[in-house]
Amino acid sequence: AAKSEVPSVDKKIKDGETKLSANSASIGDEIPYEITSKVPDMTGYDKYYFVLNDTMSKGLTFNDDVTVTIGETALAADDYEVSYETAADGTTAVKIVLKNFIQYKDQKDAAIAVNYTATLNEQADLTAAGNVNEVQLTYSNDPNYDYQGTDEPDPNDPDEPTGVTPKVETKTFSTAVQLTKVDADIPTKTLTGAKVLFDGAALKGAAV
Repeated sequence: AAKSEVPSVDKKIKDGETKLSANSASIGDEIPYEITSKVPDMTGYDKYYFVLNDTMSKGLTFNDDVTVTIGETALAADDYEVSYETAADGTTAVKIVLKNFIQYKDQKDAAIAVNYTATLNEQADLTAAGNVNEVQLTYSNDPNYDYQGTDEPDPNDPDEPTGVTPKVETKTFSTAVQLTKVDADIPTKTLTGAKVLFDGAALKGAAV
C-alpha cells in the first residue's frame, strides 16, 4: 500500500528551553544543536536505513559529543555510529548512522532526538552570511526491496531505493571586535603602530 507520510527531520540551536534557527555567539563559544525526527512507519520492512548527514561550515568545530534518544530511552554508544571528516575547504561532514534501526519498528511515531555541540572557531564568518550548519536524512523507502546493506545504503548499489529529506539549516552569527589604543594621558591621541594582545575569552560578556 502506498504511504503518504515520509520521514522528516528538523534542526535547531538550543538556548536553554528555547530552540532557534539562528543565534549569535562569540569565538570560543559552544553551540548546542538538536536534530529531531520520529520513528517512521516501517510496516513491510525487514531492514531500514536511518542516516543523518550533517555539514558544518569552516567556522564551526565539531566536538564529537553526539547523544541519541528515542522516546524516553537514551541509546548506548554502540547503538549508533558517528564518523566525521574535515575537507580541504574547512567544512566538516558528520555522518550519524542508527544501527539496526528496524528494532524500533514497534515504536512508530516515538520522538528521536540527536544532540551535540560545535565550537565557533577563529575561522568564523563575521558577515551577514553567518556560520551554517545543515542536516539531511537518508532513509529506506521501498518495503518490497530486499536491502542487503548493514546499517546504511550500499555505495556500490546506486539503484538501491532510498529517500532523502530536504536540507534544514541553522546559522550562527558573530562580529569582529575593533580596538583602538590611545595615550593614557591624552585619550584623544591614538598610538600609531601600537598592537593590542588579548585573550578573546576574556572579552566574553564584557561591555565594549
